[in-house]
Amino acid sequence: MGSLNVAVLLITAVSVVLAQESIPRVEPHDKGLYQQAESEYSNSSYVMACRDFKRLLETDNSAAGWSNYGVACHMAGNIQEAVAALEKALEMDPRMVPANLILGIDYVRLGKSREAISLFEAVLDQQADNRDALIDLATAHFALGDFEQAAKNFRREVTLRPNDVDAWYGLGTSFEHVAEETSRKLSSVGKDSTYFYRLIGRILLEQDLPVDAEEAFLKALAASSGREEDLRAEMGFALLRANQISNADHQFRGEIELNPHSQTARLGLAGVDFTNARFEEGIAKLCKVHQTDTDFFTIHIPLLMDSLSDETKAGMIGYLQIPQNVIGCSSAIDTVVADLKDRLAGGVDDRIFGSLQRTAKKPVSSSTLSGARIENENGQYTECFRHLEVASPTSLRDQILLARCATLTGHFESALEVTGTAQSRASSSPAALYWHSEAARALAKAAFSKAVALNDETWQGQLLLGDLYRQKKKWNLAISHYANATQLKPDSPGPHLGAATIYWETGLFDKAQLELEKVLLLDADNVQACSELADILVRQHQFQQALPLLLKVGARDPGLLLTHANLGKVYAHTDRVPEAVKELVVALPSDSTGELHYQLYSLYKKLGKTKEAQEALAESERLRVLAEQQKAARTTLQQTVVP
Repeated sequence: MGSLNVAVLLITAVSVVLAQESIPRVEPHDKGLYQQAESEYSNSSYVMACRDFKRLLETDNSAAGWSNYGVACHMAGNIQEAVAALEKALEMDPRMVPANLILGIDYVRLGKSREAISLFEAVLDQQADNRDALIDLATAHFALGDFEQAAKNFRREVTLRPNDVDAWYGLGTSFEHVAEETSRKLSSVGKDSTYFYRLIGRILLEQDLPVDAEEAFLKALAASSGREEDLRAEMGFALLRANQISNADHQFRGEIELNPHSQTARLGLAGVDFTNARFEEGIAKLCKVHQTDTDFFTIHIPLLMDSLSDETKAGMIGYLQIPQNVIGCSSAIDTVVADLKDRLAGGVDDRIFGSLQRTAKKPVSSSTLSGARIENENGQYTECFRHLEVASPTSLRDQILLARCATLTGHFESALEVTGTAQSRASSSPAALYWHSEAARALAKAAFSKAVALNDETWQGQLLLGDLYRQKKKWNLAISHYANATQLKPDSPGPHLGAATIYWETGLFDKAQLELEKVLLLDADNVQACSELADILVRQHQFQQALPLLLKVGARDPGLLLTHANLGKVYAHTDRVPEAVKELVVALPSDSTGELHYQLYSLYKKLGKTKEAQEALAESERLRVLAEQQKAARTTLQQTVVP
């Protein structure tokens, strides 16, 4: 979704109730006309109220009169007229709350978000808990691309009103954009680093693409210095989910050899036990992890359960229902059973929401950096976090360690804060960017989970459920929730974009195109919709129609490799060979099938570059063979995993 459109949707979702107090009480000369305008406003006859409040200005040229006129015009949809009136009101009385609030909203709609910020702050100076001003201020920062500041203001709102679904949705959306922005920066400054490939691997694993995640983790290992903790364990989880049990076990044990107290590896070894029906051994390992670090255990149980087949999880429930099998560490078992039951029932996991409730800076008897490092090595990540947070480390090394221990134990806001500080000192640190992105992704998930848990019948809740089931590849359920969201919020492009993405990813391009066209009617500058529609047009060889969309996407988000790939194809088919080569070279990191390299081979031949052509052809063949092997691996996985 384009940032400005999201901002406008958030600001309208606030449902600003311009109740009677929004119309300041005045003593007009024409009391009858005032009472008529006031009654029209109260009865939602805003066009007539706008007209009559304007008539009142002939005898009441006051700040309140201009404000009433502007507010009524705003509600009637006469934005330009409203803006002029509200600006006049604020010239006369800069402290008028309704005028500041509504003018700020209209400025955001008109793309003047920077000017809107001071207006919302003027409201908050007088009413620090004003819900509309808090959300509108967050929305203005969001529209400007200042997603972290937007998140801070949404956070202020949910602290005051913990059940505000709109604010939780805005908070999740803000964190989601922080994660995307940070990931994009990591792909630029650390594209060949182990942290970049590690992040890709984790994202692919969450999308239930274990074979692709395995490939990313292999690249991460190849780029590794050998000191990155838990990297082999994360590789093990990809293999476990791909049903490569022996290889997974090998990776987990390899991690233990390097880092003997890795709780991630121990959790993975428990997963191997469960998969092999060694439930007693697996439970013993889980209890040990829980005993060592309860916060780590709570946060990472979903990682373990996501990696087990439904058959294995059903076997675990059967084993755990026998009382004598669960003597000892009952709280750990309760956490596991709750997770298992939720997953088998198809529920939404909202336990990560606890990460937004964790308190920080608990008293500790003493705090040393060397002690915190030892605690990290011993798998005591919560203690590592507590000591480092009190110590307030200044070196990049210890700030990254603080971010690691905080993220592993669910203190994501602390991780986000310290990595933000680290980036201000070392903006090109792949490690700082990695942990910043990881913390933001976790916070987005937590906020979205909270929004759904509060009310899954809102349009936001239905949209989020659609996204959840889309990620799980439960296409029909996702489409159903997107349809519900559209019924509840017809002017939201989000549900159409979600459905379009499903159709696009599954090759139903005619259906995708219909949905994308609906998105662009509601949000003409939506980057994702423009990108997906352009891709469909390129596939249909409608190159001239695709070109303006691609140029628009390239101007707004130059880092999208799909855009460069499709621009290369368009230029190649319109005989703009040098430009095609330039675009395809940029897009090469996204070539997983060899198609782009083969196209480069053809273009290099046209340019008479024999050496470059042969190199491109050889790489194309290598990628083609690798893609076929991965396809075969996916087929095997689908046949061996119980649906």
